[in-house]
Amino acid sequence: MNAVYRTWPSLLSAALCAFGAWACESPKPPPEPAAQPTEVVMLSDDEEEPVHDGRWVYEGNCAGCHNENGDGQGPTMLALGLKARSFAQGGFAFGNTREAIFRTISAGMPGSSVMPSFKATLTDDERWLVVDYVLTLCPRVDEKASGTALTVRDRPQIARGLLPAVVDGQPEWPRGILIGTPEGLTFEYRTDDVRLLAVRQGDFADRTDWNERGGGELVPLGKAFFTIGGGNPDAPISILRTGTIRPGRAQLRATIATKDEVGLDYDIYDSSDKRAAIVKERVRVEALPLGGVFTRSWEIRGDREANNLIIDVGAPAGDCEWVRGVPETWQQIGQLFRTPVRQDGWIVAKRGDVFECVHVAADKNTWLVKDSNSVRLYVPVFAGAEHVGAKVSATIVMTTDWSEELLAELGKEIAR
Repeated sequence: MNAVYRTWPSLLSAALCAFGAWACESPKPPPEPAAQPTEVVMLSDDEEEPVHDGRWVYEGNCAGCHNENGDGQGPTMLALGLKARSFAQGGFAFGNTREAIFRTISAGMPGSSVMPSFKATLTDDERWLVVDYVLTLCPRVDEKASGTALTVRDRPQIARGLLPAVVDGQPEWPRGILIGTPEGLTFEYRTDDVRLLAVRQGDFADRTDWNERGGGELVPLGKAFFTIGGGNPDAPISILRTGTIRPGRAQLRATIATKDEVGLDYDIYDSSDKRAAIVKERVRVEALPLGGVFTRSWEIRGDREANNLIIDVGAPAGDCEWVRGVPETWQQIGQLFRTPVRQDGWIVAKRGDVFECVHVAADKNTWLVKDSNSVRLYVPVFAGAEHVGAKVSATIVMTTDWSEELLAELGKEIAR
């Protein structure tokens, strides 16, 4: 798109001509001062008002990477020695429907600073304009809707049913829940013993059981970019007593999905089937420069007595190399080795070619627990309904690269 700019010299010239004409005439009351322009206005080639359409928004925000013709070879990508997705070739990482493209633009690409989230920088209307323009750059594909797909629009949705194995070779889960968010992320839980299995991006879910009795297979449609424990994680909350750590059992009490909050309520039972804690777990998607960033938060209180809990905030399976936030010295209490969480909250681990950055926000009584493969937190909780024993949140960022500057900037955004 070519643009012509109104410039101050042309305005000055026009003003001088007007002054000369006025000086040759008989005196008249001075004209009202003209309003001065406060910004540069982009005009189309024929000097008409700017057309703020999908192409205009796309070229201002997307063409640097995807190029004006959508071939993925924009100047920004070429300068980085990279190539963005080519719309001309069709196909998208997280679905090619209008809704799926909108969610990808809103949430960004997980672990990528090159394809950020545009939720904070473009309005809903502007993102829909980009979606419709991007579709004009793609080959036409006629796809028939399955008629059984579940969609998420302006508020979170929860679906229950049998979940297939997250990873080949792992078990399926007859009692499962999918929590879909408007940003296009889906949180996948087993609920026989509440555990987060994976976080996905893309379309929500498909199901064939519409007989109102439930129990049918519930197929997640998004792509898993964060899988905990290889799709079969250990108990995420354990109980520390007399220096010994034992896994707790999490029994679901309720689910909640409103515009303001979404998540699960459950109780933690010890090995003797005595309730040890009452938990509210919530999830949310963060509108940050990096895509696919999410936060899990817990409000925990004891039941009839205080307890010390160990919370695993969730991590992909496999060995890791801690590169930030883990000290060399630890304080030992029985089986437990603990240390204070860093003041800025950031802990970073390297897993293959990806960095897992975890930002912890918690009470001062919360400690980091030594563990080679995940971020675990020691959380003391009080008893009694009048007390919220502890509040903890963990923001998960998966990225191909990190820096102290990136963590500082993300920390400011999370704190808002």
